[in-house]
Amino acid sequence: YKGAELNIIDYEGSVDMNLQRIRLLEFAIASLHTVVIEPGNEEQNTEAIVRALSDPYIDIIGHPGNGSFPIDKEKVVLTAKNNNKLLEINNHSFEVRRGSAQNCKTILELCKKHDVRICVGSDAHFCRMVGGFEHALALIEEVGYPEELIVSRNRRAFDEYLEERKQRLSDL
Repeated sequence: YKGAELNIIDYEGSVDMNLQRIRLLEFAIASLHTVVIEPGNEEQNTEAIVRALSDPYIDIIGHPGNGSFPIDKEKVVLTAKNNNKLLEINNHSFEVRRGSAQNCKTILELCKKHDVRICVGSDAHFCRMVGGFEHALALIEEVGYPEELIVSRNRRAFDEYLEERKQRLSDL
């Protein structure tokens, strides 16, 4: 798979890769990072994510539970649903991003309520952390989130999402 995590660089939802290169990817994750953009207020952060979700080439919002970037969680979840996009439950966030555990729980509960699909990522910042999903999976179990809504649960499910993406982009 050819994918990348892109930085959301402004509150208009712009990312740090040009369209020519993004078109070469099979999937794209867009995320807010404090080293790239100063955390805004809830309205600004939400707007940045909502606009990124409206970009047909963006598939996933990475670590939306990051406590440094407060968001209107329900608005983000409903925007993901309306655009047939995914929200990530990021295992690494539970360890390094303050407030992520509760935020991710709320996001996951809203995703369950509205039948919004997710993906699970380890966001490994060290080789021994690759494939580490213990915190994310424990939360998924606690919330009773349906396995069939987890796009990263197996290769077939992810490939099916990629086929949907191809169709979405062919309609442009």
